[in-house]
Amino acid sequence: MTIRTATHAGSWYEGSKLRLSKQLDRLLSAVGTAHPEYPLSGARVLVGPHAGYAYAGPTLAETYKVWDTSKVKRVFIMGPSHYMYFKGFMITGFSEFETPLGNIPVDVDCIAKLKTSGLFGTFPSDADEEEHGIEMHLPFLYKATEASENGVPKIVPIVVGSCSKSDEKKLGKVLAEYFKDEENSFIVSTDFCHWGKRFSYRAYTEMEDASVIAELGLGYKLSPDSTPIYKSIEYLDRKGMAVLSTGSTKAWNNYIEDTDNTICGRKPLSVLLHTIENLSDTRMVQNGFTDTAQRSSWGKLQWIGYAQSSKAKTISDSSVSYASGYAIA
Repeated sequence: MTIRTATHAGSWYEGSKLRLSKQLDRLLSAVGTAHPEYPLSGARVLVGPHAGYAYAGPTLAETYKVWDTSKVKRVFIMGPSHYMYFKGFMITGFSEFETPLGNIPVDVDCIAKLKTSGLFGTFPSDADEEEHGIEMHLPFLYKATEASENGVPKIVPIVVGSCSKSDEKKLGKVLAEYFKDEENSFIVSTDFCHWGKRFSYRAYTEMEDASVIAELGLGYKLSPDSTPIYKSIEYLDRKGMAVLSTGSTKAWNNYIEDTDNTICGRKPLSVLLHTIENLSDTRMVQNGFTDTAQRSSWGKLQWIGYAQSSKAKTISDSSVSYASGYAIA
């Protein structure tokens, strides 16, 4: 048995079991107060950020509070690679992931089956332990499921590298077979816009629909009545969120090409859209969604919250955005 160490515990989030449990309880309780209707029946597709909890904790809590854990036995969790460049997809070689709350088992049998597709390499252990994209979700995953009927589910962690649209489509087709089973949940770990010089991205729009985008150059000064940069960033992000809610991979690809928004999980999000697109109206009917409104919303991402690490107001500022979302499926 090989265990992936919780390498970011004690820095990006609390390393003490007691303190972390209290921190998560506090964050989730705040969401429950604002949304007493959560969790929502059938919410088994989740999108949430992966920054330190001091920044993204409240947004990540929104993601996990909405989750319907009543049937879940396995979780596919996809995120981008931040530190290692590779083409295609990597899957963990560890059998458990450590969290300060308790270890989470990896579905090694499922991984072995996925590898027969020829789409996956094994993520090197050192790169796996350096990567934070999936780890940041796991304490919330553990906390949300530890008291559920089936207990803490097995996970299938997938790291997405530089891949073609064709590869995204192929993986979506493979995962669609698992998506049919309501005991499987699907999570995408992604931050939204990374804005500023250090991210080589200074797109700016005064249009709420982000239809006209400029690039702010050095020395650029906004007039007092111009749209603030942080609001421009929100326009860019919310346009992307609206496009994701259509469920269209074509619309998503067009949005990314038009804006080049630095959404780090753009490719995992594309794989998710492909996964859901593979399931036909027939499948929706089999699931009991015969009402037109239900069928039109099935598998479509809905958004709960949005936040930024800071409010960028000048060309020298920077920020990272976070969004929480889910889909009923």
